[in-house]
Amino acid sequence: MRKRLMGKLLALMLALVCVLGLTGCGGGKSKAVGKYDLESMETGGMTINVQDMLDALGESGVEMNVEIVLELKDDGSFTMDMSALDESQSEEGTWEEKSGKITLTSNGESIEATLDGDTLTLEEDGEKMVFVKQ
Repeated sequence: MRKRLMGKLLALMLALVCVLGLTGCGGGKSKAVGKYDLESMETGGMTINVQDMLDALGESGVEMNVEIVLELKDDGSFTMDMSALDESQSEEGTWEEKSGKITLTSNGESIEATLDGDTLTLEEDGEKMVFVKQ
């Protein structure tokens, strides 16, 4: 799941960056339960802020809706819904919280996240995704 999920998100964000370039330039009662919007992604030493990118696209005359939402449900399941450029994908799995870490598991693969207040951060192999609770 790690490589596939990170790969999907990276491909989605890179596609959005290309568009910008072409247009000019566990469960239970945990505090973690809720919906989180992707705020930014870091890869290859570059940080991409989703809202800044959408604002720049809007200023260049390109209207685009991008939505990447991670929902941690109180039954211990999660969904990540991703949509952009008239494409959408969804990932489902389970999550648990132990020792201050959140582990997301899908298709037999796991990735760890940290929760700091309303900010959930997934980080692996030099790539980072930062989500903020709605």
